[in-house]
Amino acid sequence: MRKPDEKPRGPGPGLFVLLAGCAAIVGVFGWGLWLSRRMDGFSSMTIHGWIALGLALVLGGGLTGGLMWLAFYSARKGYDDEAGDGREE
Repeated sequence: MRKPDEKPRGPGPGLFVLLAGCAAIVGVFGWGLWLSRRMDGFSSMTIHGWIALGLALVLGGGLTGGLMWLAFYSARKGYDDEAGDGREE
């Protein structure tokens, strides 16, 4: 823990390890995508596929955003503070 009069240090080696790990994961996924496209070739998607993809993205994002909003709303209003562990006192 840092003392109040101590200068903040720069990013430590953990940040660089984290960034390198994230870059490696993205690289592996990119390589897999490239390899799958090379093996299968490019295929076209029909209009029904694009509609389904768009609906999935919009509805999935809306559901995710709505559930996160409910979680933050509940935490701010204190609705979860009264919940106990189920034992009578």
